[in-house]
Amino acid sequence: MKRNAFTLTELLIVIGIIVLLMAVGVPSLKAMFAVARTDAAQTLVSSAVSASRAVAGRKMLVNHDERLTFAGGAAVFAQGDSGNVEIHITRNSDYADPASANPSQPIYTDAPKLEVVTLGDGVGVAGITRNGVTQLVIPSATTAPYCFAVRFSGNGALIANPSGPTRDTVRYSVDGTIRAMDSVIGVVVFDASAFADKFGSAPSGTIPSTDSRFDWITHNGTSMLFNRYTGAVMRE
Repeated sequence: MKRNAFTLTELLIVIGIIVLLMAVGVPSLKAMFAVARTDAAQTLVSSAVSASRAVAGRKMLVNHDERLTFAGGAAVFAQGDSGNVEIHITRNSDYADPASANPSQPIYTDAPKLEVVTLGDGVGVAGITRNGVTQLVIPSATTAPYCFAVRFSGNGALIANPSGPTRDTVRYSVDGTIRAMDSVIGVVVFDASAFADKFGSAPSGTIPSTDSRFDWITHNGTSMLFNRYTGAVMRE
């Protein structure tokens, strides 16, 4: 007699094979999507930093006088309202910070006609400082949303903080408030979702090189250091 249907045993075998394939394939797909997210983020970071360097060399007004040819600029990294990392392309303003010990210390404001760059979901970015010891700083709502900056002089050279307590900081004006932050020599782009799975919480704050989280980020992320003279990105 001809049989027109599968037996229960055959159906269970097929379902078992499908479950097995999903168990093997889903983690691979998840890893693939994570790599795609971080690759896209690296491209956006590189573009934003290049735009900030381009802005740095534009003419600016100082007391309505163009005698000062070069402005200087910075890519300011922040945590946006959505929780995603944002990059603000800024330039020197034509006034100094009255609270600064250095009266010539400029204030950075958003460059006109340039949009904020927003990185995708699940992407983390840490700034690499050189304040005596190497450490990472990460934007977070629980610390300082405006966390660090990649800064360039008017001739396009990278400016990073020297070590010591008297180092200069980037002063960024947002919503009428001046926020001071470190300038960094590079960034690390990493999978923030995988970090949270590993350590049980989102990455945030300052992470010293002695911390296990530092090792995880530097080993699992992609370091992007910036050439001191040209600002070109050097990936590790």
